[in-house]
Amino acid sequence: NQVEYRYQYRTQQDDWQTTPNHVSPVPHLAVLANDSNFQTHPLGGNDVFTFMNGKQTSWPTDKIKKQPMYRGLNDDAKHLIKDGRAAHWISLGANSVRLCIYHQDKDQQGYDLFDGALKQCHKAGLKVLVDPHDFVYKTTRKGLPTNTDAPQKFAAMWEKLATISKQYPGTVIGYDLYNELRLMTHEWDKWAPIAELAIASIRKVDTATPIYAGCTDMSNATGYHATKLLSDPNVIYSFHHYAMHSFTHQNIFRHKPKEAFVFYPGWTPLIDWGAKQTYGDAELLWWDRWSMAASVYPALKFAARHNVNMHCGEFAPVGWSKPRAAEASMLWTIDAMDLFEQRNIVWHLWNKGFGLTIDQVKDKVTDVWQTRNQPYQL
Repeated sequence: NQVEYRYQYRTQQDDWQTTPNHVSPVPHLAVLANDSNFQTHPLGGNDVFTFMNGKQTSWPTDKIKKQPMYRGLNDDAKHLIKDGRAAHWISLGANSVRLCIYHQDKDQQGYDLFDGALKQCHKAGLKVLVDPHDFVYKTTRKGLPTNTDAPQKFAAMWEKLATISKQYPGTVIGYDLYNELRLMTHEWDKWAPIAELAIASIRKVDTATPIYAGCTDMSNATGYHATKLLSDPNVIYSFHHYAMHSFTHQNIFRHKPKEAFVFYPGWTPLIDWGAKQTYGDAELLWWDRWSMAASVYPALKFAARHNVNMHCGEFAPVGWSKPRAAEASMLWTIDAMDLFEQRNIVWHLWNKGFGLTIDQVKDKVTDVWQTRNQPYQL
């Protein structure tokens, strides 16, 4: 019921024989303690460094917000509409699916596919997170509406999806507002009014089901440097996790051969998306479970500061890494799942050319599903 951090300092004599002042960084969850001894120093932008004087701190964990743990994967409506598909995921141990509807499934065809997929999931007992992947709502490169009535169309789409969802009580666990916002980190305020409009439309039909809201910066955790709370209190905040991209997306810019030669843990270069270059002149960074956790720190701090629940909507290594780096992909996936499990973060594996296509990854993911997806109580 309590978390305690103790800091160790190296004893070092100085020429003046003064007593050192022990200044300690405060862990992100400690902000829940609201300890008046914590001090802050601005780091620039919206970020601050929180510290304390002393060698240890502790706080009760009863203030930490809990949520039912859903563990599953992404699948699209065209696949899930097939009889037996949802039951197959249940047989592997998954308890939920992030159900993707794509922009090519236009208008009524897309709604019909969604309805049919929901029916199969409801029949199998597979929970659903609704995710329109750029469905109906067409955006520009920057992720903003292409015309003045696009926000209204987006809101109308969500009202219709929520109306269909209500026909299958107990199946839908949430509405994932938007897949990956093509907005810079600091552009949250351009998106928030559209998100609020969509939430209002959903709430006309469904007042209870959680809203899942991603951040800017293509849903990378870095988007949480500038994300703000939405007005609805029943929002679960979401991010996608592929760090380091030069491992999870390795050789994505090469046609042949697409063979892995970046491994985890190990030295990893930064990917250059602008130059479409996976390996170039970038410096090598050491990447392991500790640096992985650091990469999602903005999301963890946002959750702790506002005491909200989190969700990872996508994570996985690319499938063509399996001939040479299957074990490395397995280790990366294990560390990612541990990161989410330790922090009560709902997660859905990305499985389109990624994830379960690697046998070693599939073995570990399904093992977690089967051992941890026990019946839950709200």
